[in-house]
Amino acid sequence: MGLAMPADGETGTASLAARLLPVDRLLLGYLAVVTVVAVVRAPSQPQCWWLLPAHGLFLVLLLLLRTRTLGPIGRALGEIYPLLLLAGLYSEIGIVNSATAPIHDALVQRWEVALFGSHVSVEWWKAAPSRFWSTVLHAAYFAYYLIVTVPAI
Repeated sequence: MGLAMPADGETGTASLAARLLPVDRLLLGYLAVVTVVAVVRAPSQPQCWWLLPAHGLFLVLLLLLRTRTLGPIGRALGEIYPLLLLAGLYSEIGIVNSATAPIHDALVQRWEVALFGSHVSVEWWKAAPSRFWSTVLHAAYFAYYLIVTVPAI
């Protein structure tokens, strides 16, 4: 007489590595690289130290989202969490590169001078700062995050 034993996926005893999705592995790889870069740059850029606890919180979130005892809301969050982390992960680029990356792109500045004869964007900004246009342009930039995340939600 034999007994039918449930598979690991049915009992919830599968290892965390077996439950990771490809997107989880990709994000873990990204976080590993950024963590190494942050640790290397932290002595000269102290703000990089803040990335380490943030990455630790990501690992806690991943552990929570990959448990087998999630309800329907938890499973839905487990599917879309990479999109929800987009803003935080994108902002890391500015923190890690704050002292090493040039702020202004010289090639684009040369194009602006070639097309308009001067740095029109700088002149407009200095001559007449506008809360209205600043709000419109920042909203358009922020809309990128909504365009990426809302369809998945």
